[in-house]
Order: sequence, then C-alpha cells, then structure tokens
Amino acid sequence: MRIDQLELTRYGKFTALPIAMPQAKRDFHLIVGPNEAGKSTIRDAILDLLFGIETRSSYDFLHPKAEMCLGAKISHSGASLKFQRVKKTKSSLIDSKGAALADNSLAAFLGTADRAFFDQMFGLDHDRLVTGGNEILKASNDIGRILFQSAAGIGSLGTVRDALEEEANKLWARRRSGDRAYYIAADDFATAEAALKRATVKTKDWTEARDKVQAIEQLLAEVRTKFETLERERMRLERIRRVAPALRACTDNSEQLAAMGEVAVLPANAAKLLGDTESELAVAKAQQDISLKLADEARAKRNAIEINVDVIRGADAIESLAERRQQTTFHERDIGKRELEIDGLWKSVQAAMRQLGWVLTNEEALDAKLPPLPTRRTISSLINQRGALERALTAASEAERAKRREIADNESELERISILAVSPELRASLDAALRLGDHPTAITRERNKVARAQREFRAAEASLGEWRLDLVDLRQLVLPPADVAKKLRSDYDQLQLDHGKWDAKRVDLVGEIATLELEISQYKASRQAVTAEDLATARQSRDGLWTTIKNGARSLSDAANDYEERVRDTDGLADKRHDKTKEAAELQSRIDNLARLQVSLEDTEQRLAKVQSQVATIEADWQSRATALGFPSMPLLALDQWQTALPKLFAAADAVELAEVDAAQLQESFAAAMARLRVALGAAGAPVANDAEIDVLVATGNAFVEAASGAKARREELSRQIANARTALADLAQKAIAANSELGKWKDSWALTMTQAGLVNVEIAAAEGALLLFDEIDDKLKSIREIRKARIEMMRRDLEDLARQARTLVESLAPERNEESPADISAELSARLAKAREDKTEADRLDAEVKRFESQIAEAQNRIEIALARIAPLIKLAGTDDTDALRVLIARSDEHRGLKCAADAGKSAAEANGDGLAMKQLEEETIGIDIAQIPVRLGEISRDLAEARDIQAERSANQATASAELGKISGSDEAARAESARQDALSRMGDAAERFIKVHIAGKLLRWAIDRFRETKQGPMLARASEIFSGLTLGSFSKLVVDFESDPPRLDGLRPDGRTVGIAGMSDGTRDQLYLALRLAALEMHIGQGHALPFIADDLFINYDDERSRAGLEALAKLSEVTQVIFLSHHRHLLPAVKRVFGDSATITELALQ
Repeated sequence: MRIDQLELTRYGKFTALPIAMPQAKRDFHLIVGPNEAGKSTIRDAILDLLFGIETRSSYDFLHPKAEMCLGAKISHSGASLKFQRVKKTKSSLIDSKGAALADNSLAAFLGTADRAFFDQMFGLDHDRLVTGGNEILKASNDIGRILFQSAAGIGSLGTVRDALEEEANKLWARRRSGDRAYYIAADDFATAEAALKRATVKTKDWTEARDKVQAIEQLLAEVRTKFETLERERMRLERIRRVAPALRACTDNSEQLAAMGEVAVLPANAAKLLGDTESELAVAKAQQDISLKLADEARAKRNAIEINVDVIRGADAIESLAERRQQTTFHERDIGKRELEIDGLWKSVQAAMRQLGWVLTNEEALDAKLPPLPTRRTISSLINQRGALERALTAASEAERAKRREIADNESELERISILAVSPELRASLDAALRLGDHPTAITRERNKVARAQREFRAAEASLGEWRLDLVDLRQLVLPPADVAKKLRSDYDQLQLDHGKWDAKRVDLVGEIATLELEISQYKASRQAVTAEDLATARQSRDGLWTTIKNGARSLSDAANDYEERVRDTDGLADKRHDKTKEAAELQSRIDNLARLQVSLEDTEQRLAKVQSQVATIEADWQSRATALGFPSMPLLALDQWQTALPKLFAAADAVELAEVDAAQLQESFAAAMARLRVALGAAGAPVANDAEIDVLVATGNAFVEAASGAKARREELSRQIANARTALADLAQKAIAANSELGKWKDSWALTMTQAGLVNVEIAAAEGALLLFDEIDDKLKSIREIRKARIEMMRRDLEDLARQARTLVESLAPERNEESPADISAELSARLAKAREDKTEADRLDAEVKRFESQIAEAQNRIEIALARIAPLIKLAGTDDTDALRVLIARSDEHRGLKCAADAGKSAAEANGDGLAMKQLEEETIGIDIAQIPVRLGEISRDLAEARDIQAERSANQATASAELGKISGSDEAARAESARQDALSRMGDAAERFIKVHIAGKLLRWAIDRFRETKQGPMLARASEIFSGLTLGSFSKLVVDFESDPPRLDGLRPDGRTVGIAGMSDGTRDQLYLALRLAALEMHIGQGHALPFIADDLFINYDDERSRAGLEALAKLSEVTQVIFLSHHRHLLPAVKRVFGDSATITELALQ
C-alpha cells in the first residue's frame, strides 16, 4: 500500500495543506522544514489517518475536535481509494462524495496491521534509533536477542525474560520457602481445614433450632403478605384520588366540544394572519400614494429644465480651445525674452570676431569668412601629430645610442667569463651517489624495515601464547599429523555438541518433572482424590494397631477408640476412592507420567555421564601428546591457532634476517660511492675534506657541475645577445631616418592648411586659440538659428492656431461675441459648457428619481397583491370574504381548539398519574367510587398498616433471636469462615500454580522464539544487514560476522584489515548504524513475505555528516524500490545529497513556519 496524496484539512496547526506523493521507481519522498514547522504532526497525522484520530488527541489546539479532518488517496495492487477521516468513535471514514464508509474499508489496503504494529514496524525516529543501539549493547552477547529485537522493532527483551524468571521463582520452586506464593497459600489451606474440623456440632440440637427458626419465618411471611395487600389497596385509592380531577376535566371538555357542533377548523395563527395582512395592505397603499405624488413633482421639475444641446455637442472643441488658451497664455512674453537672448548671442560673436581681426556686419558675411569644419579639424589633427612625431624622432635616436652601449657591455662581460671542464668520471661518480638517495633517509628506512620485521616477529611469537621454544627448537619440532589433530578436534567438537544436547534435554526434563509434581500436588489439594497408596497406607495403619491389640502390646479398652477411628478413616478412604474413581484414575495417570519422566531423566543423565567420560578420554589422549611436544599445559582447543601461528613466526624470522642483510649492503654501497666521488672532485680541482660525509661530497659535486654549466650557458647567451643587438642596431638607425622624414612632411602640410584657413605665419599656440574662437562663433550662430526656428516661430504658429479655432467656434455657438479676443471667446464658451453640463446632470438626477418612485409604486402594488394572496387560502377555508364574518369564524375555531387541548391535557394528566394504566382501565377503576369516602378508607388502611408493621417487627426480632441461637449451636459462622478461608487458600494455590505455568512457559517460549528466529533468519538477514552496515560506516566495517565459539553466539563487526570489533567496543553512533542496518534488513525481509506499507523515517541522520547522510540515503533508496519511504527532516543540507542519490525522481516538500 502507498499514499498517493495526503491532505491535512484541519489538523494541528495545518489548514488545507495538500502533500502530493507521486509514484516513481524509487518511491522516496522528503518533507523538510525548520523545527516547529510540523514534521512530527505529519507523522502522527498518517497514523491517525490510517487507524483513527485518538480520543484524547493533542492536535485540537487550532481546530475543535469535532472539526478535525484528514484526507488522502491511497492505492494497493491496482485499487485506489480517496477518503477523509474525521474525529468520531464510529463511522469516521467518508468517501469523496461525503457518504460514510464502513469502518473496515481500509482493511484491504492495510492487511492485518493495526496501529501499534504499523508504528513499531514501519516507523523509526532518532530516539528509537538511539534506544535500539543501547538495547543492542545490553544484548551484545546474545545474537538471537539482537536479531529478534531489531526485526520486531522492540527492545528490553532481556529485561522481560529476567522479570518472567524472577516472577516464576517467587510463585513456586521445588524447594519449599515461606516467601513463595504457592507455599503461603498451602499453609493457609492447612490452617483453614483444621478450623473447619473444630466447627463440627451435634445433629439433634441443630435440627430443633432450625425448626424453630422455620416456624417463626412462616409467621413472618403471613404478616408480610397482609402488609403487601393493604399497601396495594392504599396505592389504588391514592391513584383514583390523583386522576379523578383530570378524568372529570377531560369529560367536561369533550361534552362542550360536542355541544359546539360543526366548526370550521382554521389555523391557529388565523387571527394574527388576518391582522398582519390588514396592516400590510394599509402600509402598502399609503406608500403607493406618497410615491405617486413625489413622481409627479419630479416630472414637473424635469420639464422646466432646458439644456443647451449645441454647446454640449461641441464640448470637445470647447475644451480643446480652453486647453490651447492655457498653453499660449505666456507666448507673447516668451517671444520678447527669446529676441533679447538672440541679441546677447550676437554680441558674443562680435567680440570673437574682434579678437580675430574681422570686421563683418551680418551672418551671411560671417558664414563666408569662417573656415569650414574639415579645415578646422585638419588644423587640430596636425597640432596633435606634431608632438608624436617629435617624440618618435627623439626615441629612435635614444634607442640607437642605448643599443650601442649594450653591445659594448656584453662584449666586456664575455671576455671576463672563464671556461670550466667537467670530466666524465666526475659525472659518473656523482650520478652513482645520487642514485643511492639521501643517506640519512635511506639508512633510517632500512633500520625501520629491520625494526618493523622484528616487531612482526615478536607479534608472531606472542600469538604462540605461553607455549614457546627457541626458534631452532621450534623448526625441529615434530607436530602431530594433520589428520590426527583434525580427528581429535572433530571428535572433541562432536562430543561437546552431544554434551550440550543431553544437558539441554536434562534441564527440560527437570522442568517438566517439577511442573508435573506441582500439577499432582494441586490436583490432590483441589479434588482430594484418594490413590491406591493412600488407601494401602490407611489399611496398614489399621491392621498394625489390631496386631498390637492381638499381641497384647496394648489392651482393648485402651486402644478401642483409636482402633475405631482408624477403621472409620480406612472405610472413609475406601468410600471416597470408590466415589472418585475417575479423579483417582486421572491422578494415577499423572503419577505414572511422572515416573516415566523420572526414568527418562535417569537415562539422560547416564548418557550425559557417558559423553563426559568420552570427553575425558580425548582430553587424556591429547594431554599425552601435548606433553610429548613439550607443552603439557596446552589445551586441545588451542592447537589449531598455535599451528596456524607457527608458519607466520618462521616467515617473520626470515623477514628479520633479510632486512638486516639489506641494511648492511646499503651501508657498504654508500662507503664505496663516497670514496669514488672524493677522488673525482680532487681531479677536477674541487678538493674536499677527508672526513666529509656523502651529502657534502654530493653538494660539492653538484655545485661544481652547476658552475661549469652556468658559465658555458652564460657565454652562449652573451654571444647570442651581441649578435641580436648588432642586427637591431641597423634597424634602429633606419627608424631614426624615417622619423626625421615624417617630421618634414608634417611641416609642409601645416603651411598649406594654415594658408587655406587665412592664418599666415601663425604659431601653433595662436592657431590653437583661433580654433577655439572659430568653434565659439560656430556654436553661437547655431544657437541663434535654433531659438528663431524652434521657439519664436513655433509660439507664433500656436497663437495663430488659437485665433483661427476661436473664430470657427464663435461663429457657430456665440456669433454675438465675434469681435472679442480669442482668450475671452474661450472663457465664455467654457462657462456656457459648464452651465449646460449642470443642467444635464440635474435633468438626469430627476429622471432617475422618477424611475425610483415608479419602482416604489410597483413594489407597493406587488406587496398589496402578495398580502391578498397570503390571506386567500384562509378566506377560501372559511367560505367568506367578509372581514367581520371571518373574525367570528376565527374566534369559534380558536374556542374549539382550546377545548380540545384542555381535553387532551386532562387525558395526558390522567395517564401520567395513572401508574402506567390505560385510560379505559382508569375510567373503569373510578366507576362506583365515592371520591369523598376515599380519605376515610385511607385512614383505616394506615391504621391496619401500622398494626401489621408492629407485628412484623416483633416476629422479625424473634426470628433474629432464633437464628442467633442456631448459629451458636451449629457454629455455622465459624464453619463458614473456615470454609471460606479454605476455598480462598485453595483458589490462591490454583492461581499461583496457573500463573507459574504461564510465566514459566512464557519465558521458555520467548527463548524458543529468539532461538528459532536466529536459526531461520540469521543467514539472509545478516547478509543484507552486512551490506547496509558496510555502506553506512563508509567501509569502516566490511561486514557482520557471528562468533559461534561464544555461548550464546555473539555478533561482531569485521574491519577491512580482518580485525573484529564486538558491539561493546563500538561507538554510540556505530551501534545506532548497526541497529538501523538490522531494522532495514528485517523490514525488507518482512515486505518480501508480507504486506508492504509506507516506511516513515523521522530525522534518522540528525548526527550524521554529509557523507554518512548520503550513505544512509543510499540504504533507504534500496528500500524505496520495494515500498514507499517518507523521510521527515529539519536539515536542508540533505537536499543536495537527496538530489545526488535519487535525481529528479524524489518528491521534495518544504514546510514553512506558520
């Protein structure tokens, strides 16, 4: 089963929250949000959705319990169901159409799972994870318990088992103890039986007392009968007195109803309906008259208004004219300002012309005199080029001189460098020394190899345990043949298994015998069955006493009473055995069964002793062999490990010897290399001290070789630089010539351009100033022309347009204003337009009022018609439309209704006070009764009752006295108490025995279930758990292994290097990961064999880093391939890991704080 969509309609802090969970190959859904965002609420919501909202739910703080609601769509095996769950004890499921569903509608989807099973098996949070890890630690020496707890999702099985054993020990054991429940009850049973025997009395006295009590009880019963008869008569008269007024009222009202004859039955509210209708008609007609008057007044006012339609029709043109008038208000003033601005600009142009020496009076002459823009740009470009050309010439001349100095310096340095020669012998000896590597490091490395080999040797030697010899003696040692040692160990292991099997059988038989002995003891106590042995013992006692009488050992007078008692006891046992033949047979069967079990126990103990003897024989055989080896204390179990460790010891010894040889050879190689290198350095002219170490020799040789190589390289580099410099010198000379030529060309261009601009014999600085004046004149002229064209001319056109538009409008709308200015014309037309619009608004308002009043008139008419229609059925029912006649008929109908109600009330009152009798019975009971005489008769009955009560009290006292005397004679009170105590003790003995059997069997079954689960599930479950555990620990553990040598077998973690780590040696986090691996493996097995349900994981990785979180998600990814996984977390940093593991197939829902 999976959840396709979850809807938290009204639950906890949520209102109408949908959570979609589309299905994918990996059915994984992450719900993430900060703390207090509601993740735990969602987990509990799923439980409440599937199994019902709990009675005392804590999620009603926002929505009342009665309004709590959850919804979902679930699917399983092709079937789907969309439903809602509400807070009800029954019928809490509703389908998508709102219809109630049967309470078992989810059974097909949930299988046999209930709330507790689903929460325990398919739910896991961080607290349970930690608790599971701690429980694994407590059960670390019991693999069966670990697997059972992890698979079932429960803990503390060890505590449960210990509690069962402790309770069973407190209930019963073979050794009698005063603090065990069964033996406490048995002592109380014996005490009660003794008390019961002491309470025996004589039969005759008891019979006389009993007859007296019975006679008094018969007299007491007679007076009680008389009392009851009087009481019944009193109750009948009281009832008649209560119901008589009601019966009389019912009769009187019924007679008045009959006297009224036929009456038109009108509704009870007929009078009110008539009054309301008359009031409604009066109000509606008054409203209608008022609305008619107001409508006429509004029409008159509307007809008095005349609207200037022409002005309204030309509203757009009038408003456009007004807008243009506003825009041109300041145009005349602005035109004057702009003309003054042009005068100022022209004065600036004249000042610039005076600086140039020009005398011109108009713009046309100035345009002709002003150099064109290309000429001005050419002058500017030539001014900029002059500096660059001069700098290029200077740079070329300086570069030529620098290059000549560089050539001279390099040639001087080349002459100063000497030539050094490196001989082949020096290079060879230096290479040989370098190949040996760093001397201290190499020596240290070899010494470390020797030390490591020695440590491994000591470790291998330590693995031999206490059974050691010199290495030479060990190599010469002759061990037992492999097949002999293997057979000894195989036989020994088989005998150990046999020993365990027979010992377990012995323990079971001891338990069965104890249980059966308890059952026999309880059976005897509860049924008092007599066995053949009991009867034989009694007869032997009787016959023995008779023998002493016959022999004269005891006189007949002295032993007669004792002998008669023994005869009675024997006969009583015989009679009881005859009466309880079936119980005796059952008891004998159990005794026979006990005997068979005891025989089986003896046989088992003999077999166990035989196995122990065989074990001792093998141990003696091995002892002689171990003594021959020189290790008399070595046990057989240590032989395999010792033989395995011996070759490792020999290999370690060989490794030590090889490492020491390598170290000596390395030292010799270093000495030879040092001598050769010292001779080669001396021959090359680089002598060193005789006591110099190899690192000094190597450094000296490297320095000499590097110096020779450096000198040669420097000479070659200098020669190359000199040749390159001479080539570059020729190029630099050509660049200087070219730069001088470019400067000459510039001078020619300058002279020509200045002539074209009218500037002759002008220096560069003056030319730059002239260019600035040219640009200023040009800019001022452009500004003058722009003001004229874009400002003054445009404003004059706007004024002309305003005048033309005003003349057009005034001719059609106000010809009498034709001589006025355009502004005045616009103002007048705007005023007329405003007036016309006000008139139009008022006319529209009056039209609307007329329509409103007409609507009120129609509404009043409608109310009149409705009122008449409402009273029409009443008129039809009464058969008259006359109002006065209708009021009379309504009054008669109300009177008739009142009489009928009074008659019904009388009947109801009579029935209510009639002690359950029917009306007919009550009427018959009052016939012939004089109501006035009832009090007199009730007084007589009260006196008779008082007399009967006194007689009853007297006889009750006599009965109590007689009963007390009977109790004293018979001792019945003491006997009853003794019998009660005896039955109570017997019951407690049975309860203790029954509870012991249940508890003892429960402990056995729990152990059996754990062992059975280990035997059947250990292999596949541990294989899968090993894979998950290795992934969760990032390979820190390769797998899980079982140590079968321990008892019971123990679960360990195996490191990649072969070391095992017990559960007690694991960290808290690792134990949590182990519990998670076992839970997931068990869950996969359960899903493979049963009904798959969604797995809800709540913040499992709260203490994991990113890598371990990713490993945990990988484990859940495998689970999500077989069932839906819903993962709740407040860690947003998990999102990238989820994306990496699941890609886009994972559904991610993010919650926000509300």
